[in-house]
Amino acid sequence: MLKRLPIILAILMLIWVVNAGETLTKNNFAEIPSPNLKDYYFPGEEISFNITIKPKTEEDYTKLDERTYEFYTDLELASLKVKLVYRNDGAIYKVGKDYLGLEVKQWEDGVESIRVEVSGKVPYSEERLKKIFALRIEVTDAESNVLPNFTINVVNTDAFQSYISKIESRYAQLSNNISKLEAEGYGVSQAKKLLKSAELNLTKGKDYFNSKEYIESENALMLAEKSLDRVEGEIYKAKVKGLLESARNKLDALLLKLTELEALVIDLRNAGGSTTLYEIKVSRIKTDYGTLSSKLDNAENYINQKLYDDARSLINSVLDDINKDLSEIDSMIVEVNSKISELEKPTETATPVESFMPDISAVGDYIYKYGKFVIVLVFLIVIVFASYKGAKRYMKRRKWDELK
Repeated sequence: MLKRLPIILAILMLIWVVNAGETLTKNNFAEIPSPNLKDYYFPGEEISFNITIKPKTEEDYTKLDERTYEFYTDLELASLKVKLVYRNDGAIYKVGKDYLGLEVKQWEDGVESIRVEVSGKVPYSEERLKKIFALRIEVTDAESNVLPNFTINVVNTDAFQSYISKIESRYAQLSNNISKLEAEGYGVSQAKKLLKSAELNLTKGKDYFNSKEYIESENALMLAEKSLDRVEGEIYKAKVKGLLESARNKLDALLLKLTELEALVIDLRNAGGSTTLYEIKVSRIKTDYGTLSSKLDNAENYINQKLYDDARSLINSVLDDINKDLSEIDSMIVEVNSKISELEKPTETATPVESFMPDISAVGDYIYKYGKFVIVLVFLIVIVFASYKGAKRYMKRRKWDELK
């Protein structure tokens, strides 16, 4: 007999472990009728209700004992009253405030029912619509949420009106931003569609609120806010895409300036100037151009992947580099133009020294211009002189003849 005692004890221990370790499920409880609770409550309202927990089948009566039932409530000035009824025996009463723990001991015939009475006032909430526990139940050695929890919605009308005003203001601001961007040539078609959706849900939310359908109003207003969030995203996307287009245009301007500089460097070389340093700088800026163009392609990929912050950061970096290269090119253009002008300036001749010698070429020109007149004049003088000589000889001879 003593030899068998350890075996008997082991069997009893196993049986005890199996029974003690049994986990309750929802199938062990009868369905609890829903208490008569409203869809929403306002702060300060009084509320009271009761529920009864019962086993589902005959076998479940003895499974509901040997565990602890805990009851919680979020109500203010709360009162929790519990009546535990053992099967085929008396009842046990227990009272608490916002928490009550009920330890159910093992009973031969099990548990008949557990009745819970809840009362209290609805607490104030800063939220528009807050769900609170009117009654929350936890059971040891049972699956999660083995018994239902009972919640109520608390409404704050002031918070609702403030929320509506906030959405209206935000809607107006985003609508104005879209109009400005559209006037500047940005692509905002998707943003305009989302803004229209926000407007429709905002209108619904206001109508539901005025009809005191607060749950429906909350849902519609939240949809409006989500649409406005997406509108902001589309506006930001449009601005980043516009920044990308601006960067590409500036990169094109850089290429034109670079082409102009190259032409001037060639002119400088043809004029006999030194161009080695400029050619090195032009080559480097050409390399920069290719690198910057690739970076803008990467920025476009970021935009397609909705990585707008990364795209914007990269584009701004590229713009900084473009501006540096443009500034350097402009300086070189001025410098090269100056050198070309200096090389192409004509050489000044020395001032001639005044001479007292007659200008032979001028004499020649004078002779050419007045030569004929001089020749004629000389010829006439010769004739007159010859006539005078002839006449003089004649008169002299005649006189000689008379003397003879």
